[in-house]
Amino acid sequence: MTNSPLYGQKPKTLLVVDDEPLIRSLCVNALEDYQVRAAADGQQALSMLEGNEFDIILSDVRMPHMDGLDLLQRIKMQQPDQAVILMTGYSDKGIILEALKAGADDFINKPVNILQLNTTVDKIYEKQRIRLELANLKRIDKLKSDFLGLISHKLKTPATAISLFLQNIAEGIESPDDANFKQMLKMVQTETAHLEHLIQDLLYFSEATLQSDNQDLEPTNLASVAEQISVALQLTANNRDLQFTKDLAPLRDIAPLMLTPQKLILPFAHCSTMPLNSLQKAGRSISRAGLKPTRLD
Repeated sequence: MTNSPLYGQKPKTLLVVDDEPLIRSLCVNALEDYQVRAAADGQQALSMLEGNEFDIILSDVRMPHMDGLDLLQRIKMQQPDQAVILMTGYSDKGIILEALKAGADDFINKPVNILQLNTTVDKIYEKQRIRLELANLKRIDKLKSDFLGLISHKLKTPATAISLFLQNIAEGIESPDDANFKQMLKMVQTETAHLEHLIQDLLYFSEATLQSDNQDLEPTNLASVAEQISVALQLTANNRDLQFTKDLAPLRDIAPLMLTPQKLILPFAHCSTMPLNSLQKAGRSISRAGLKPTRLD
């Protein structure tokens, strides 16, 4: 079972589960703003949920094979945030209490009233939309906080090295005539380049954060993306006296994929520079092979 689609990006979807064909047909016709699919019982509904996503599930309580309460429990066990509305012609408080404990989002009385049906479904859809937006905002805030904490730590080291070097020059501790001056100057140049790289990462991150989540996908050539990443890696390697080679031939045979290329460049470039940082201390020469992506369907 998969997560619900992002609200606002896809048509509103609903799965109605009822053993009565008349009820299923009524819901399909009455809920004009939704793409409605139907299942005759709980087992069929679970099978449909394995390969499909629905914003709301509207289920009868009394059904053969698997009733609505069992279906509700199975759904909430696998996907707690899935919205489920139960339809019942029974006023048994015990059933309602059990359904509430299992996580039912709302109820519709039978016989079904079309006005109540539309009102209840729209209310739950809006509730789910707000919940999802809040969850996304919390996730974005956490990402921002984690990133700013990381970038602040990484900015401190090169900034401190540059500041101390300039302070030593100002106080006459470092002199161009000293034997170690050129070595210290080269170190400062390296730290400056590293600082520039971190600032570029910060700019990429800010741009990605400000961009809308529902960006259009476009045909993307992975070799072109890798070429852009390799430019940043080449500069990093040059600044650290490391040998850099690339082999993008395997990527050129891959057909373009529907992606957002801007969202690929920053994480791959950042992750790919991590081995360079580690190997700099050992003073090794390294050879980087081309990326070998696995297509995700």
